[in-house]
Amino acid sequence: MTEVMVSIFGIALLLGLLVGVSARMRESTNRIRCVSNLREISAAIHLYAQEHSGDLPGPTSISYDSRYTRNLVATRTHLTHFLIPYLHADPTTNTVAYLPQFICPGAARLMPASEFQNGRPGKCYTQTRTMLPTGRTPYPFGNRENGQETPDLPLKIQNIPDPAKTIALADMKATVSDYPVHGNLRNFLFFDGSVRSIAVGQIRSGIELLDDPFAPSSDDP
Repeated sequence: MTEVMVSIFGIALLLGLLVGVSARMRESTNRIRCVSNLREISAAIHLYAQEHSGDLPGPTSISYDSRYTRNLVATRTHLTHFLIPYLHADPTTNTVAYLPQFICPGAARLMPASEFQNGRPGKCYTQTRTMLPTGRTPYPFGNRENGQETPDLPLKIQNIPDPAKTIALADMKATVSDYPVHGNLRNFLFFDGSVRSIAVGQIRSGIELLDDPFAPSSDDP
């Protein structure tokens, strides 16, 4: 009887370890896929700027889901609207479609059903304010939140100060420690094209980074 109990305990312990390893592997896989998404978005942003005299795409809303279509007014403030031609999508579609690069698998796993739209996750990424030498703190892709009549215009990419340390996009839940999008890490895309996974403790409110934005750095795939 004792030997049976010991065997059952051993099996239960092994299963617990396997479940923990599986969860960590899933988090790591989702984070790597999110990093890949952000790198593709970065390439599209730079291609857009090259073809528009350095202007960043916009003006856009502050946070983004994956929807796009040519004629739907509601998506014309999305970053997706401006990047359709650069992400291998059909720019002529008149029906709502989705850009997979704007779906973070980690966020999708945790997102409540109320935030899904037609079976697709809602907003996964957000832009954040940029500190300019003049002291202004505009949004780099402009601000057309709530369809305001006179939106803030996007910046020119050449006016981004220190692209290696200026955030372009971030995980939507960047400062929420109990929302484990990628465990205790959040992904940040910088304007030099790099993506780094940064611990929540390194992030201020308003998704501003502490003094050393590169610690800890991501396990880049």
